Amino acid sequence: MATKKGPITKATANAAGKADELLVKGTDAYTGAKENATAKYSDAKDAAVVGYDTAKKRVAASADAAKAKAMETRENAKVYVQDNPEKSIGIAAGVGALVGAIIALLITRRR
Repeated sequence: MATKKGPITKATANAAGKADELLVKGTDAYTGAKENATAKYSDAKDAAVVGYDTAKKRVAASADAAKAKAMETRENAKVYVQDNPEKSIGIAAGVGALVGAIIALLITRRR
């Protein structure tokens, strides 16, 4: 048995249909935005990991180079001290006096 649709039923059905269309569009927009945000987050995370790894490798390489240079300088200083013990004592005394004078100057300025 078919019922006759009156103006209120037609208007309600029409509004419900439009509301349903808007709901689908809104859901699709939300899903698209969510997927887009997730993709951007993933890309940013990947870029951060790559940047971190690159920086870590550069720091490790710089630390290794600095360590090698320090070891070379230490060895050169050891050889110099063995070859020139008198000069080495004079240089050490001069540096000690200079450091002592700087410390004394700093202490007297505070007062």
